[in-house]
Amino acid sequence: MRSYPSVLIGRLGIHKDFRKIKSEDHRTGDQLMDFIKSWFVDGNNKTGCRFIVVDAYYESNEIRYYFQNGFSMLFSA
Repeated sequence: MRSYPSVLIGRLGIHKDFRKIKSEDHRTGDQLMDFIKSWFVDGNNKTGCRFIVVDAYYESNEIRYYFQNGFSMLFSA
């Protein structure tokens, strides 16, 4: 397989008590994912990474979450 400059997000998890904070408009996981994505799009990104890769469990809720946050499948199951 070819090599691509990427950053790996391992298995991201949010404790169920903190997934949705009443005073916040967006869910905690979505805010975190937006922060991570913006970090690597910023012009000051000196990592050289062009892709964000996620090592997620292949379960419907997890896959749906990453699709909703703009990710696509790299490998088929």
